[in-house]
Amino acid sequence: MRVQEPLRYWFLPDHLTGDDSLSRQALRTVKIALAMLLWVPVFIIVYEYVDAPISAAVLGVAGAAVLVVLRSLRWGAPVRAVANAVTGLVCLTLVAISAATGGFDAPAFRWLAVVPLLGILLGGRVSGLVWTAVSLLSGTVFVLIRNHHGKLPSELTQDTLTLVSTCGDLGMISCVAIVTWLFDRSERSAQSMLLQARYAAEAATRAKSSFLANMSHELRTPMNGILGMTNLTLKTPLTRSQRDYLQTVKSSADSLLRIVDDILDFSKVEAGRLTFDQTDFKVADCISEAIQMVASQARSKGLAVSCSIADGVPTIVSGDPFRLRQVLLNLLCNAVKFTEQGRIDVTAETVPSENDAVEIRFRVTDTGVGIPGDKLESIFEAFVQADTSTTRTHGGTGLGLTISAELVELMGGRLQVSSTPGAGSCFEFTATFVRASDPDDSGATREAGRHSPATGVDGHDFHQVSPACDDTLICRNPVDPTVRPRALRRLRVLVADDNPINQRLAEVVLQQAGYDVTLVPNGQEAINRVAAEQFDVLLMDLSMPKVDGLTATSAIRAQESGSVRRLPIVALTANSSREDRDRCTAAGMDGFLVKPLDPAALTEEILRHCPAPAIRD
Repeated sequence: MRVQEPLRYWFLPDHLTGDDSLSRQALRTVKIALAMLLWVPVFIIVYEYVDAPISAAVLGVAGAAVLVVLRSLRWGAPVRAVANAVTGLVCLTLVAISAATGGFDAPAFRWLAVVPLLGILLGGRVSGLVWTAVSLLSGTVFVLIRNHHGKLPSELTQDTLTLVSTCGDLGMISCVAIVTWLFDRSERSAQSMLLQARYAAEAATRAKSSFLANMSHELRTPMNGILGMTNLTLKTPLTRSQRDYLQTVKSSADSLLRIVDDILDFSKVEAGRLTFDQTDFKVADCISEAIQMVASQARSKGLAVSCSIADGVPTIVSGDPFRLRQVLLNLLCNAVKFTEQGRIDVTAETVPSENDAVEIRFRVTDTGVGIPGDKLESIFEAFVQADTSTTRTHGGTGLGLTISAELVELMGGRLQVSSTPGAGSCFEFTATFVRASDPDDSGATREAGRHSPATGVDGHDFHQVSPACDDTLICRNPVDPTVRPRALRRLRVLVADDNPINQRLAEVVLQQAGYDVTLVPNGQEAINRVAAEQFDVLLMDLSMPKVDGLTATSAIRAQESGSVRRLPIVALTANSSREDRDRCTAAGMDGFLVKPLDPAALTEEILRHCPAPAIRD
């Protein structure tokens, strides 16, 4: 580095002092040319000693010319032009000295072998080929001169020829060694910079992931408060206008949350960090949950939504229900968004497979506006929408289909679309799962209305969503999870969360469900309370001051060492990645809930860990 800085200062302009390829080429040209110039004074002395003034003068003039050419880089000359000029001066100098010292038999003639090497090192492949041709042509001329006219007049005698040849051979060997060393250093430097660039890119990816995780947490935390408090308020007596205003707030918050999720998922797609779980789940439940999420919006537009699951579709498969539901939800949201009247149908059927895997084809068909033929392929590109005009009717980020296509591909299928403008669209995809054992999958159960669009599977009678319905795909005689705690002992729930709004929301939801709630603002206080009191379950936020949720959980598990009792700990977090779930499991947590919290999911999770009834109030 101490050698390079003066070279950059004397020969390179400011725009060629970086680490880009052009700057490296310019610096390499300067280094190699100066390495060869080191021999110029040596050979001037040798030629003066053997009384060869023409050769000495040619070397002196050529050396000065090379320095001027190198200096021209500082004056703005193109790097490639300077590289070729240096190579040309070397070639011309060798030809001139060879002509003055015997032509084909001259010691300098053997140096012409260096010219193609210089051409490649300094100017690239094309320059190397050009100067190889020039060197061969020069050699051919000398051969022809010798064959037709004998030897050229030479400044060297037979005695001095041996001395000059010896010096020339040593010089050529040392120059080749120096050039090779410089080239190796240049390659090592390039590899080092590539490695540094790779480390920088990886660090940037880690920083991006960390930033996105933090942004997810920071965005979901206030969203948890907005949605949670809105839902609680909607359960209180309200005027018609107040209820309408709050429904609008809830709808806007839900839309914002979907946009946040889309952006975060798209960033994972770009970074190749999408993860998949492998768990057993019911196909019908997955479809039902997706439809339930769009039921309210579909009903408000007077749309009917139906589901049909064909015979042959296994009741239970093994895969990632969250990712499948995400794809179905994206397609259903689009269908509802772009359909003003008519219906939306969801179907599932098996596809013949040669191995033990289960391949299921899903279709989401609507009677909406349709998609123009020239937009059918581009709609799967990021941030692309079929209607890009400033007067477009429907909003959205244009990321949903991009993410869905990526998810489907990772599930072993391909997302496709067919559409007729004005008549509707049909999105279909296949997904591959592992066949799971199903102890409840009896023949009588599987025959329960498998072909009817208004029914589901597993003995549950499902209803279509229609303008007159009050709910969607709900089981006959459903059990409200918020009712079942109320008849049991008042379970003691400890909530560790540093956000006052989240604390208040959890307190109200849990108290309405009949629980006795204790609040603490950080992990250290959670550790202290667990050591001093008895609780039935602990809801633990992950990001807290003083002691975070993971550290607090590990400490509590250490306190329980040797004890029979194990306190159920459920993570409360805005980060929903698989890595976060794995970290929670590794720390000793028993459950995982993602903010914004769903009251029903919250109470169900508590009941999952505290199912046994005890003392009634």
